[in-house]
Amino acid sequence: MDDLLQSKNARTMLSNTKFVVMLSQNPTDSEMLSELLKIPMETMSYVTNSGVGRGLVFAGEYGVIPFDNRFPKGRLYDIASTAFAENLKSVSTDEKPKNTTST
Repeated sequence: MDDLLQSKNARTMLSNTKFVVMLSQNPTDSEMLSELLKIPMETMSYVTNSGVGRGLVFAGEYGVIPFDNRFPKGRLYDIASTAFAENLKSVSTDEKPKNTTST
């Protein structure tokens, strides 16, 4: 996000948008987005170092809506998760060692 916010063209594009979904941001980027989109810093606390599944929907003149879409862990979570590290761990524990001894 930092590189994007440094670009004048990208900043212009963001300031003219009517819809943005924001997930976790570092404090510096949160401050810059707050200034650019005119969102109070108190509201930006929903995305400043926020956890997985939490964020803000910026809907221009309609306002800013915080969301919390954490999903309970289980079989459906395992299927739908896009968390690469979790998926990698799941694959490695699901694999069974092959029997390489001959009879």
